[in-house]
Parts: sequence; structure tokens; C-alpha cells
Amino acid sequence: MPSQDVCLISCDRCDPLTKAFDARDLGRIAMKRRKILLILCLAITIGFACSRSAPVTSQNPAPTIPDTKQAEPVSVITVLKSAFQERNTKIETVRIVDTKPPYPGAPHHLVIGWGIRKDLRFTGQFDDELFGLFLMNADLTKIEKTLDVFATPRWFDYQIRIESSTIDQVTIVGKGGTYSDSKMRRTYQLGLEQ
Repeated sequence: MPSQDVCLISCDRCDPLTKAFDARDLGRIAMKRRKILLILCLAITIGFACSRSAPVTSQNPAPTIPDTKQAEPVSVITVLKSAFQERNTKIETVRIVDTKPPYPGAPHHLVIGWGIRKDLRFTGQFDDELFGLFLMNADLTKIEKTLDVFATPRWFDYQIRIESSTIDQVTIVGKGGTYSDSKMRRTYQLGLEQ
């Protein structure tokens, strides 16, 4: 039989005649109090976090007149996608793999791009996944020279990077991602003037 103590608080579990309660009830009451405290702490934390958020701005910003003289900025991904689609129109997903200036202070960037068909399914055509090495302007909005566009040697499992570059040449290296096989090392002449 559970121990009986004198009731220190009024609750619906107390015996109205003896004001005694089961000791387990004290644990239940303490648990309820902990839950209420946790809920209050959570509410205060959320309220504090919301009060520190960015100030609310006007819902009706001042109207602006569009400038018809400025063209939309060209994305480097759009430029690379266009270059890859000249070789294979199925190329949809395009990313930059590596980029660096050929030499310090150069007004150009060497860019290794990667493109693959949208569904990522291998259909026996390795040129559905392409890598390209491009010399682009400093803003990465225009390809100045396409140094190479080539099919992957391993479908969806090839790593490539720029190993070194000078004003005269660039060397790229590649290998299979899983087994480090299909190693490649290629050097291209840039023919740049400083």
C-alpha cells in the first residue's frame, strides 16, 4: 500500500476527509510543473528570437522605373551551358569544377566546367557528360577561348582540377572518383600576353 502523507496542496486526488495523498501524486504534480516551466522557457526564447529579427520594412516600397538600357547580367552557368550544348544538346545540368586566374593579376580566369544530361542516366554515350576548359573574362560572363571540351572517361565518377598555370600554359589533371583510375594529365597552350 502506498505511503500516506499529509496533503500540502489542494488537488482533486486528495481524500477530502483526511487530506492525505499518495506519494506518487507528488511526482505527477512536479512533472506538470516541469512541463509548464519548459513551455514557458520555450515561449520566452521564441519571443526573444523574434524580437531580434530584422526590422519590418514597409509593405509598399517606393515604385521604381525599370532601366531599359541595362541588360540582365549573364550567369557563368548560362555561358558554360551554351558552350556545352554546342557539342551535345542533351546537356542540362552545369557546374563549375575549378577556377583560377592563369597568373597573378590576370584579366582572365581559367574555368573547368562540367555538364551532364538532366536525368543522369547512362545510355552508353559518354559524351552525355562533358568537361570543358575555358579561358573567360574576369567577370566570368564571356568565354574568350575554349581550350577543350571532352567526354568523361568515367560516367558520373570523375574528378578534374587545374594543377598549374602560367601566362603560357595550363595543366589539368583528372582521375576516377571511386578507384582513382583513368588518370589524365593534359597541358594546353594559352598564348596570353601580359
